[in-house]
Amino acid sequence: DFVPELLASSPKPLRIAMIGGRPGVPERAAAALSRQDARHSFVPVLSGFADRDATAAWLDKRLAAPVDVILVAMGNPKQELWISEHVTEDHGVLAIGVGALFDFLAGEVERAPGLVRRLRLEWAWRLAQEPREPCLLEGYVVIRVEVVDPGHLTALREERERRVHADEPRAAGHQDRSL
Repeated sequence: DFVPELLASSPKPLRIAMIGGRPGVPERAAAALSRQDARHSFVPVLSGFADRDATAAWLDKRLAAPVDVILVAMGNPKQELWISEHVTEDHGVLAIGVGALFDFLAGEVERAPGLVRRLRLEWAWRLAQEPREPCLLEGYVVIRVEVVDPGHLTALREERERRVHADEPRAAGHQDRSL
């Protein structure tokens, strides 16, 4: 939802590189984005299944023909890692990890209903629709658990312990009369 709105609000035409998705998906997504806003130039340059040599060749080509924005659709955390590894300040571009945006635009994956999206639970919808998709499990479940600060978990455990002990009988001679 963010990227189409960002592109619509741009005061000038942009040249946008699209990386990720299955072969053919970036091209269909580019066509859909072009229909939404014909001012921009979309360049589907690399599928998400390209090897490192293809990535290096793309970077060389990119430096010869600058782009304003790079959209990377490889799923979380692969797209963030790819951006971190390959895009530098020398590129002078904005790089955005867009998850399944290309799949949505190309009609490969059905969007969650509006209410689910407004509740920010599209990730749960996708996981329910594609429970065996390994990148969804990795991106939505494993990563979410890994980013929790261990110190925060310790504080939660300590708070729970305080509550449990606060509910215990206070006097040694106290009898439980609930039976």
